[in-house]
Amino acid sequence: MFINTQKGFTIIEVIIYLALFAFIIGAGVSTSYYLIDASAKGKAEVNTIAEAEFMLRKIDWALTGSILNSPTSGSDNLLSVNKNGLVEIRWNENASSTQISIANGPWERLTSERVMVTGLEFIFISPDGITASSTIDGKHFEITKYLRK
Repeated sequence: MFINTQKGFTIIEVIIYLALFAFIIGAGVSTSYYLIDASAKGKAEVNTIAEAEFMLRKIDWALTGSILNSPTSGSDNLLSVNKNGLVEIRWNENASSTQISIANGPWERLTSERVMVTGLEFIFISPDGITASSTIDGKHFEITKYLRK
């Protein structure tokens, strides 16, 4: 009678275990990569939305309780209002940003360098309304405000 006293794995068992281990490690690495990539994309989108909402709130602030200078008809890339002094908001194509000037002061950025503004348009709506339309990082944002007299 022959009794096998050798202990250990056969070469086939070792190959199968290594293949299973490699598959598990590969799945873990790719899952980690996708989670990190999705997190970065989510942060960029949240940043874009926050920048756009800040810009739209500033436009709303400028239009609240003010007298409209421009645009008075059609559309324009510059909003000029009297709000206890001159307030102007414009799109600067060279800087890819929106800017504000208060009381003829220097132009200051409304959006940070982290986002790219590819357009800002103010459209006059009769009677006494303004629609501000902007594209930030490829997403469209818009606000409509009616001026009360």
